[in-house]
Amino acid sequence: MEYFQNQYSMNLLKNYIFKDQICDWYEIQHYKYNNYQKDPPTKYKEFIIKESNEYKYKVFSYVCNQLGLPSIFPKLSVSETKKCIQQGENVIFQGSLYHSKYNLVIPCDIIIDYQTFQNVFPDISNIPEMNPNDYLLIQLSY
Repeated sequence: MEYFQNQYSMNLLKNYIFKDQICDWYEIQHYKYNNYQKDPPTKYKEFIIKESNEYKYKVFSYVCNQLGLPSIFPKLSVSETKKCIQQGENVIFQGSLYHSKYNLVIPCDIIIDYQTFQNVFPDISNIPEMNPNDYLLIQLSY
């Protein structure tokens, strides 16, 4: 497929995962050529986005409070996220990961190491056994 030849944000290719590539094609046409115009956002969509963002920040704040961290959540680039992982950060908020096989940049709400996750969420017991040095990737959904 042509759209795998260039690097595109996961926001443009989100429908690929749902086996609906035509929606991605329209997104890319709009991104590259501006010849496809999306419908304007509705009040309902704006409400859902606002509520979703508030929910994410509540979860982010909860994790920060549990760990005694400041509540600062900048969006990180792929290189910044990679640097945080290489430095062994316990928690990374709003990181970006790169998938080289599909040439995709994938946003991730929380990247947290296994031990820290168990400390912050001790009541959650249905997580798989992992190496304590591994990270869990969390995508929050409202």
